[in-house]
Amino acid sequence: MRRREGFALLIVLLVLIALLILSAPFLLMARNSDRASVELTDRARARLGLDAAARHGRLQLGESHPGIDHTPYYDSKEEVTVDNHFDPSFLDANDEKGLMWDLESDDVAGEVDLNSAPPQMIANLMGVSTRLSRAVKDKEKEVPLGSTTNLAPSGVVWVGGELMRYTTGPANPSEWHGGPLPPSAHDAGAPAIDQRAFAPALWRIATQTGDVRAFDSKERLREAGGFALAAADVAAKKANGEVDAKAAARAVLTEDALRPLFLHGSIHGGVRGGNVWQRPVRIVDAIQGGKDGILRVDRARWLNPGSTVQITDGSTTELALVQEVRKSGEVVLDRVLQGDYTAGLATLRVLARRPVNLNTASSQVLQALFAGPSRASRTS
Repeated sequence: MRRREGFALLIVLLVLIALLILSAPFLLMARNSDRASVELTDRARARLGLDAAARHGRLQLGESHPGIDHTPYYDSKEEVTVDNHFDPSFLDANDEKGLMWDLESDDVAGEVDLNSAPPQMIANLMGVSTRLSRAVKDKEKEVPLGSTTNLAPSGVVWVGGELMRYTTGPANPSEWHGGPLPPSAHDAGAPAIDQRAFAPALWRIATQTGDVRAFDSKERLREAGGFALAAADVAAKKANGEVDAKAAARAVLTEDALRPLFLHGSIHGGVRGGNVWQRPVRIVDAIQGGKDGILRVDRARWLNPGSTVQITDGSTTELALVQEVRKSGEVVLDRVLQGDYTAGLATLRVLARRPVNLNTASSQVLQALFAGPSRASRTS
């Protein structure tokens, strides 16, 4: 009798073990399916929540469209601000136990357009612009600056068309016909700008097509380091005559130098911004290629130092930066033109600068716009 009871107990144990073995995969499958369904639900809720946030943001920002905007001539900070506050009975986007989302909007019109800003504006934003603390004669070896804050230990400074720390162009200023100015006198208070600030503008016009190129991402600002004259000095110091252009560019336009442009600059200022070029003006004097970098136009209303200009006669097109605009209508370029242009047939037009929305601009952008060259305390 006991043997039969023991055998029956053993059979029961074996059956239970078999059932456990057979049911374990089903239990695991059920658990995994439950987890998968929960994850699928969470992903669907997150996707729907983000979609709702995007639609909500577009709806609020769409109220500044010119067709329905009550203030079509300007946008205030409130008009470009989006929040996530709703009627609690409808939706709580800040529920700690449920789905939470928030969104942040920035007005790119409140930033500096890096694709049209002149070197002077870029210099102000980078903090590498200052002034001469006294008048300088053409034979002087030292240039007194009001401040050296943010200037590189060694480099090139632009003062009234002259690039200081090396000599280019004719030795006699009377023979100068455009391009970098030879050593000359400068008045007290003349702006002194680190030449690195010209690098982005020079990068924009370094094309073979006669049209400007644009920064499609802020990271490409690093490529402009190759147009800083100090980069050539860095490359020249490479051992055994090896020149690493990329390393030289990075050494000149460092992350610290570019940080203000990354924080307060924009590459989207031209979106729906209208024409890239302003109306052309006629060049009234003939230009001889390889000799002339000073030209006279019939109207210089839209021109000022730092403007990017395009000179063309329909067959030949060149780009340059304006160095000086004289009362006589003469425009001094930063280079000597290479093509011949006939008087009355050639035209000049200036790159349109994208405006900055003062209502949403940061204090750093406003300071760069209106403070001009740095007025930091003078250093010896």
